[in-house]
Amino acid sequence: MADPSFTLNDDQIYEIFEEIPSDGESIDGLDDDRWEEEERYLQQDGTQLPAYLEAQTDNELIDITNLPLFIEDEMGQHELPPTDPVAIGPPQDDPGSSTEPQDDDVIQFDDNDTPLCLRYHEEIGYIWGEKYTKNNSDFTFRKTSGPSHENLSSPIDYFMDIFPEDLINRIVFQTNLYCTQKLQGGSNFVPTTNNEVKVFLGINILMGIKRLPSYRDYWSADPAIRDPFISSAMTVNRFGWFLTNLHLNDNTNMPNRQDPAYDKLFKIRPFLDTLSRTFLESYQPKEFQSVDESMIRFKGRSTLKQYMPLKPVKRGYKVWVRADESGFICEFQIYTGRLRDGRAEKLLGERVVRDLTEKIVGENHKVYFDNFFSSMDLLKVLQSQKIQACCTVRKDRVNLPKFFNKDQIMRRGDSDVRCTLAGLVCVKWMYKKPVIFASNYHDPNEKSSVKRKLKNGTKVDVPSTTLVSDYNKHMGYVDKADQLKKCYQIDRRSRKWWHRIFFHFLDVCIVNSYIMFSQQSEGATLSLKQFQDQLITKLDVQ
Repeated sequence: MADPSFTLNDDQIYEIFEEIPSDGESIDGLDDDRWEEEERYLQQDGTQLPAYLEAQTDNELIDITNLPLFIEDEMGQHELPPTDPVAIGPPQDDPGSSTEPQDDDVIQFDDNDTPLCLRYHEEIGYIWGEKYTKNNSDFTFRKTSGPSHENLSSPIDYFMDIFPEDLINRIVFQTNLYCTQKLQGGSNFVPTTNNEVKVFLGINILMGIKRLPSYRDYWSADPAIRDPFISSAMTVNRFGWFLTNLHLNDNTNMPNRQDPAYDKLFKIRPFLDTLSRTFLESYQPKEFQSVDESMIRFKGRSTLKQYMPLKPVKRGYKVWVRADESGFICEFQIYTGRLRDGRAEKLLGERVVRDLTEKIVGENHKVYFDNFFSSMDLLKVLQSQKIQACCTVRKDRVNLPKFFNKDQIMRRGDSDVRCTLAGLVCVKWMYKKPVIFASNYHDPNEKSSVKRKLKNGTKVDVPSTTLVSDYNKHMGYVDKADQLKKCYQIDRRSRKWWHRIFFHFLDVCIVNSYIMFSQQSEGATLSLKQFQDQLITKLDVQ
């Protein structure tokens, strides 16, 4: 048993460790006189050198792994037993123990091929620097894009591919059911049919092209106002009956507001679900996508109505949309407001982008969105899902670089770049005021320019990075879809809150089918109005 009374002061410990050789050195040069001198120093004042510090020979190293440990507390100094969990050194050999390696001794390997420097970055957060580390990942988009079905030829074929026959059958059934429930056998009515619903839809499409102040004007007694084409297809009373009784879901199955399964969009949910499915099945989107918000005009009373003073359509329903470069609306979500408990949803923009890009994971699409949706965490998640993303960022977002060049020293067209080891890039670009861009795949060293119009009307090229010019080029696809829709949209007012949504997405179906027809038809190009004219004719409006 070692002598626990042996202690060393700080100076003595310093002297001992000062003689420990560093890497590459040897202690063979220590002569006997030096060892004797060390022993005399330690033995002064009657202190004896403990046996466990004595080497067997002059040149033998001391095994420090088996040294006893002492702790000192209020009760004095105590030696720790060798079996104590905090003891240092390997366990003593036990003749009865097995020599097989235990599970804790086996080195575990994972399948993560991420470089260690990037793992370090992922663990500790965002470290921004000025040097860009090129990402060697393959960003090539290889998926075939365009209409999914090749056996389509006429405008009605493309429209029915998106607005399928089973959806029309559902409208027929639910409309007749609603009218039966409302009348409760009190009076008779003429049930609608599949062909009559198609005529009703065709009349509404034609009213988007030939607009009059009121739908009754198309059946006016004044021949100067009356439309013989529409008035001969359906009577005014029957058209009004459709506007009153049109239905898409069974009201008797609607949960009450206190039910956890309550859906604010219950009345139109089957219609929206069908279109969401057909939009994805009928068309394979192109490489470049954009995510943005769209508005459905509505001024009536509804808990879904939003007010956005800076938008062209200030009051109405907000729709989150993902559209590709042709203007085809691939996916959408209608915003239903706050959570059930009245709280605002946190990270709403990030959640919307992740939902709308869920179907294109792993395909190397390039997605663009504005600063409402953006965050560095979102770019990081999309990067891991092989979705290349580019966006503008609000300057108060978390995890942004802390030190950009000051606005006062930046001239018009200047760019200040910050990068991370994982390939995230932030660019502060100056025009009239600074704008911060972010990307998870752009090379900030690639230079480009963007066109800007001066006060006198002339256009000039302003220096920028490719990141900035690509954002300006690809961000407006949702606006392009809205522009196509508004050319001949069905602008029908109604007191029923869901009618606006129904006719809005009827317009979207027409635009999407027109885009599919334009891409697949070889040389037989039509304008949007010509496409709708042929569609109306095939919907039995004649």
